[in-house]
Amino acid sequence: LILNASKEYESIATLLEANGMLKERLPVLMDSGTHTVAGRRSLLTKGGVYFASTQQFTADLLKSTVDARSIEGLIVYNAESVTDFCSEAFAIRVFKDKNPDGFVKALSETPESLCTGFGRLEQVMRNLHVRKVSLWPRFKESVKRDLDVIPSLVGIVSVESDLSPAMHEVHRALVACMDFSLEEIRTCTNCDLSEVTRSAALFDSFDHLIRRRLTGGMANKARVRTALNDLKVQRKYMNYLLLYDAVSFYQMLDVLQWEAVTEKRKGAWILGEKGEALLSAAKKRVYRVATSRLSLREWRQREEKAASPPGGIKNREGCVCVEEWEEGRQTVKIHTLHLVLEKNPKWEHLEAAMRESQKGEGCVLVSARDEASCETLRELIELG
Repeated sequence: LILNASKEYESIATLLEANGMLKERLPVLMDSGTHTVAGRRSLLTKGGVYFASTQQFTADLLKSTVDARSIEGLIVYNAESVTDFCSEAFAIRVFKDKNPDGFVKALSETPESLCTGFGRLEQVMRNLHVRKVSLWPRFKESVKRDLDVIPSLVGIVSVESDLSPAMHEVHRALVACMDFSLEEIRTCTNCDLSEVTRSAALFDSFDHLIRRRLTGGMANKARVRTALNDLKVQRKYMNYLLLYDAVSFYQMLDVLQWEAVTEKRKGAWILGEKGEALLSAAKKRVYRVATSRLSLREWRQREEKAASPPGGIKNREGCVCVEEWEEGRQTVKIHTLHLVLEKNPKWEHLEAAMRESQKGEGCVLVSARDEASCETLRELIELG
């Protein structure tokens, strides 16, 4: 039984099927919505590999609706998230009490998070009821050995791409927002925060670092807690800047601002001066607005066939124009929207590599950090 991986079920099942596993042998997602109590009991009796939510599995164990001894073992995904009081730790305790011979294995894709704090790895191992830890290198020795056999055919070329000027502006605006949140933390606390720097705040380990430094319940103060959440969101948008196209990035910022205004949600930093600067910088990558004025006579000369008075939205030479009649000045103010749609610089390198690869034979494997990146690159390659 696999716990804490319901969200990853579809991607794992798709990968297994792509690697040749028969459909009838694929793991099954077992939940209360599609399987009744009798159905879940029947599935576990037949055997196989199943994905289950921790809450449902715990409820089944406590109610004895499933026999723990019919389960050979548990595999826990995202092991780094298991704490003393989380539902996974409780489910494992109940399972081991009812089935002492059942095994427990756990997987983590972010082992660096187990190095933070005091005895973090030992705590996780205790909560998981495991005694051994295996650290697998990102690139196994077998892969290196195979590549060394044919050095003349395999080469590694590293291509670096700098941010565009507009992306640099967005990056500086995000850094300014992070500085504001860090200053908010320093203002609200009296702890030693010498290690709490901007460069440290760029990494996920910063959350553990700052909580170790905040003593006496400082991390639970409303303003500090809000600032920590803001930093987490800002760090996420640092990654989004490199991951998504200009339109998607600006749209996500716009939604964040809309939520902060209408739903009174946390994230009011986007409404401040530095948040407005960030939105303005992101907008420049999507479109720009040029403003000009014409006298009424000049407007009439340009719009000889216009049957309507100045004003409204018009399409001129492929650009959207908004005309505004200024009665006091007797002039027409024209706002012209020009699309920019800046492309991510690193995509140009990918397109160049794809064009070069088309000269030869064979397939091309493009790997990325996560599914969102793969989906973006797939659209780029297929649609341009």
